[in-house]
Amino acid sequence: MTATTQFAPPPTDHAWLQECRAAATQRFVDRGIPSAEEEDWRHSRIADLDLDRFEPAVGPSAESPAEAAKNGPIVAAIGEFAALVVAYDGHLVHQEGSAPGLTLIDLAAGDQQRADLLGRPGPDVFADLNTAQAPSPLLIEAAAGAVIERPIIVTHWAGIDRAASFPRTIIRAGEGSQVTVVELWMSDEVEALVVPRTEISAATNATVRHVVISDLGPAVWQIASTTTQSGRDASVTSSTVALGGEYARFRIDADLLEEGGEAQLVAAYFGDGNQVHDFRTLQAHTGKRTSSDLTFKGAVTGSARSVYTGLIRVNPGASATSAFLTNRNLVLSEDARAYSVPNLEIVNENDLRSCGHAATSGPIDEDQIFYLESRGVPTEIARRLIILGFFDDVLGRVPVPGLTGVVRERVAAKLTAMAGVA
Repeated sequence: MTATTQFAPPPTDHAWLQECRAAATQRFVDRGIPSAEEEDWRHSRIADLDLDRFEPAVGPSAESPAEAAKNGPIVAAIGEFAALVVAYDGHLVHQEGSAPGLTLIDLAAGDQQRADLLGRPGPDVFADLNTAQAPSPLLIEAAAGAVIERPIIVTHWAGIDRAASFPRTIIRAGEGSQVTVVELWMSDEVEALVVPRTEISAATNATVRHVVISDLGPAVWQIASTTTQSGRDASVTSSTVALGGEYARFRIDADLLEEGGEAQLVAAYFGDGNQVHDFRTLQAHTGKRTSSDLTFKGAVTGSARSVYTGLIRVNPGASATSAFLTNRNLVLSEDARAYSVPNLEIVNENDLRSCGHAATSGPIDEDQIFYLESRGVPTEIARRLIILGFFDDVLGRVPVPGLTGVVRERVAAKLTAMAGVA
């Protein structure tokens, strides 16, 4: 497959923005669409992607679901928020709320002072395509010292059939600030391509908590990238819950650039039917005394597949590094598959505090089922309890407490749909 030429940069009245989009388009064309023979795309469905089936969404529909997004069960579960933003097929259609020290800006409106935020090359070709196409890049900025106590909610909704949408979110936390951002990726029952890109930057002593819940429709393809950068003594938590989509790919890069930075990466994913959930992660340590911890847990049933490939990289000079990577998978049917490939790349082997990885894939432990059965729990209920319990530690680390219950309900609904589980 070669790079398609139908994705011309959307027009704008701002010359700097047009130049930025044109440069990103050229990078997209030069790099070309990857193939499954490349290591980063092994076990993926990239060969099945036909970009010619999709046209960029040119604008929000008159029926854009701002009210539905505002009043949905996930927003209700979160409760009070600092701000709520709704984007429909990449176009911002609603914004409400504010907090001291919080700034929300549509960068496409012409803020050239922040032009440098948009022009950075992406970690893969689809991130560059996002830069070329994103109609309303959203900047969320916490000023130095600001403590935004309530979360900012951003709902990205895909609602146009055979459309490609490009949500873009840039989160910047100033020195000593604290901010929590929840991104919801939702859709109608449409065939669509969603290519989100999120960039997170935490300055010295800043704390950023970022949550993604991806619950797209069964005919939606998603190819997403998230990059985080931690400054000196900064902390970034990235939590992902993946439940929907036909093919949902997540690339998550955590760059620990300065001394004392830390990153916590957690994810829960559950695929059924013919779904594919595809995770690729990088924990890159550059600063001294940095730490990262990754825990991803997934389950697959039916003919679903999950893919996890993770790399811990310790760069030269990154002394006293502490890094861990754990991936656990439950395979709940004969036709389901879970691939897990953890890796270490330690360039600097001196003065490491600790560095390691672990991965498992397999069915439910029959001893656990027997234990519950011996205490009078029916087999089907025992399986259900074990699967829900499998996810509990990950869901308990999602930094917005109200989300745990609603995610458990969605997992329970998938379990109910499984053959043999009532």
